[in-house]
Formats: sequence, C-alpha cells, structure tokens
Amino acid sequence: MSTSVLFIASLDSRERYRFVMEPMLTTSMDIDCYKDSGNILVSMFTGVAFLLKRRRFDVVVLTGGDIRNLVWFSLVRLITNARIIIRFGGDPSSVRRSMQASVKASGNRLLYYRGALGFWATCFMLKRVEGVIAVSRHLVENIRPLAGGMTRFCVSPPIVQCNVVKGGQPDNDVSQFRLCTVTNLNYREKAEGVIFTIKALIECCQNLERSRNIIFEVVGGGRHLDSLTREIENTSVPENLTILIHGFQKDVAEFYARADVFSYNSTLDSYPLVLVEATAYGLPIVLNDWGPFSELYENEVSALIYETGNIGSLVGALLRLMDDPALVKVLGEGSRQQYQRNTIEARGVELASFVRKIA
Repeated sequence: MSTSVLFIASLDSRERYRFVMEPMLTTSMDIDCYKDSGNILVSMFTGVAFLLKRRRFDVVVLTGGDIRNLVWFSLVRLITNARIIIRFGGDPSSVRRSMQASVKASGNRLLYYRGALGFWATCFMLKRVEGVIAVSRHLVENIRPLAGGMTRFCVSPPIVQCNVVKGGQPDNDVSQFRLCTVTNLNYREKAEGVIFTIKALIECCQNLERSRNIIFEVVGGGRHLDSLTREIENTSVPENLTILIHGFQKDVAEFYARADVFSYNSTLDSYPLVLVEATAYGLPIVLNDWGPFSELYENEVSALIYETGNIGSLVGALLRLMDDPALVKVLGEGSRQQYQRNTIEARGVELASFVRKIA
C-alpha cells in the first residue's frame, strides 16, 4: 500500500514546500497538498474541516516553524495519527537573533515578542516531530540540539525546475560588466552584505578603464530596503558604476537572465534558494566563505569563494571575473553542471525513502 503524504502549504511567496513535494510527485507515493490562506483563525476552522474530511494520512509535512505551523501541528496531532516532518531552510536560532535585533532597533515591540513566540513554537515542535528535512549538513548540526532524541534527519537542498534562457551581454559586449544579487532585506546581515559588495565594486572601479562600466542590480525587499537605499544615495559612486535597486520582485528570471555574474554575501543562510536559481542559469557565482557555502560549492570550479569580511579578497575575485572571460565561462559551466547533477527524480527517491522510514 502506498504511503500517503499531506503537505501543508503555509503562506510563503516563494512556495518552499515545493522543494520537497515536487520531487516526491515523481515517485509512487500518494501526495496531497492543502494550501493554507487567510488569518490564523480561518486556518484553524478550515484546517479542522479538511483534516476531519481527509484524516487518513501517514505523514504530514510542514514548512518551517512559527505560530501558524504550531496551529497545524496541534490540529494534526489531535485529529489524525499521522507522523509529522518539518522542512527547514534556515537555522531558527540565527534567524531569531537577526530578526529580533532588527526589530528591537526599530522599536516595534509587538514584532519583537511575536518573533520570540515564534521561536518558542519552533522549539516546541522540534522536540516532538518525527522527522526534519534540512537544506544542508551544516543546518542539521545547528538544529539537532533543539530536536528530540528520536528525531530523524534528512538533508535535501532546494531544487527547482525551470526552463532558462540566458541573456548576458549582446555581441560579446565587454564594455559592461553586469552583476546581480537577489536577497532578503528583512535581515540586517544581508543588507550589510549588499553594502559590502558595493564598497568592493567602488574599489574595483579604481582599477578599471573609464570605458568599462559596472552595473550592479539588487533585487529584494524587506524592512532594511529603505535604509539601504538611503545609504547608497549618500555614497559617492564612480561614474562607471551604476547601482539599480529593484525592491521585492515576485518574478526574478529577467535579472538572472541578463547578469554576467551572481554575487551573494551573507552570514546567516544555510542554503539560499537564490544560489540554486543562479546555478540553473549557469551563472558564475562569487560568494563569501560563510558556514555551509564552501560545503556546497567548490572554489574555482563552480564559484569564486572569498574570505568573509575581507574586502580585498572580494575585490580580487571580482577583478578576476572582469578581466578573464575564460574564467567566467569555466565557472558558468561548473555552476550549470552542479544544477544538472541534482535531478528531481533522484531527489524524489531519496526523500521517499526517508518519509517511508518515518511512516
């Protein structure tokens, strides 16, 4: 008899539940999905009705912690006999510290306490769920102390399916170098990463001919967007450096498609979805050696990895990419090959095996 799995798709603009559900749809498992919507009270009533109607599930998969998923956790435990798995894309402890520091600085005490309550809810569930799916080994080691002694773990990086059309510079135009980053500016660490990259680009401009133009596109919204924009406006930028701030964009394909290189700087992430998307477009990646990044990417093969906090190290990496088209091509091919190795069918087999052990 096929194992039946229910995915609870909580409110999430990037629909992260798909990174587990879509691979498993390629297997023989019986997969269903309930898309949560509305406020938390609506979720309670509609959730009860749905679970009473369809109570025979072997496993229920939640995405992330927080209060909303604690409601779902409680409903599943009360109404069904299903085992529960939570999928995590980030370290709840680090994210909590970052969010609370940002919110505390803004003086919004309601959001501060909401974050604290959300972390408590996450810890409560982690002690009681049967399984955790995490995006990297690094994240597993960070979550393990919060989990129950019998909890099983599975590592499953984000996986996306997309048909890409790479743009790049027309007619091998070497007069422009287009750099792109896609990030979540709700987090101070990521906003600081953008500023760090801009400072490095300003230094790069001092080493380039005036005829060479650098375009840096920043895609992402959040509570630090306005302060980031103000800081950039107050920064003296060379004539041959253009910084474009696009804010939050639901569809980011065009930014990947026209970029020459993807840049990412963070001291918070476990395995950002944006890195997976960049590899799908075959973009050379330049990123800092934070946490799991060097676990996920091989330096000089699929990325250029520079020392975190060392602006000279980033300047050197960027200048190499600007001056060496052959290196850009090698890294782009390595990036694309890394994406192609992670087939959705193989991932589905791995996840199905893990879920069956939980069931």
